Amino acid sequence: MHKIVLFISLGFVGLFALDNVWTKDTQGLSKKKSDEIIKSYEAGDNSKLDFADDPKSKTPYYGFKENIFVIGVSVGGASYSEDLSNITGSKTSSYSSYNAKLTIGKDFTLWHENYTQPTRIYLTYVFTKLDNDLDFTTWTVGIRENMEYWSLYETDSYKIY
Repeated sequence: MHKIVLFISLGFVGLFALDNVWTKDTQGLSKKKSDEIIKSYEAGDNSKLDFADDPKSKTPYYGFKENIFVIGVSVGGASYSEDLSNITGSKTSSYSSYNAKLTIGKDFTLWHENYTQPTRIYLTYVFTKLDNDLDFTTWTVGIRENMEYWSLYETDSYKIY
């Protein structure tokens, strides 16, 4: 029981702990500063060590102020053939599968500062057909965090990401 509680606690800590200790804007120490620290350490004098904090990191700001509606469609197929043989003979089997996926979602800022880290709540429907014998569907409801957008097309009135 204690192990289960420990694993759950560590899972929550790992899930909600701050990941990005180093930002993209974090600068390395200059050669002069690095040499001063090394010389001070070698001399045994730690009183001259002066560490400066990183400049405050800027949160990315996306250029949209509306909620984004997301539609995604994907279609795929695969085929596979194998030969099985033994001393009594051989047999070739061929398999194929086809699938179609539809994603509908909504992007907005759920619990972050406005327009800095978008969150997507989405619903997917996947139809998969295996050969001629079997087909099945899969529904998924999910949430996605910390997404990045790349602008594909832009006009004065709208952008497609």
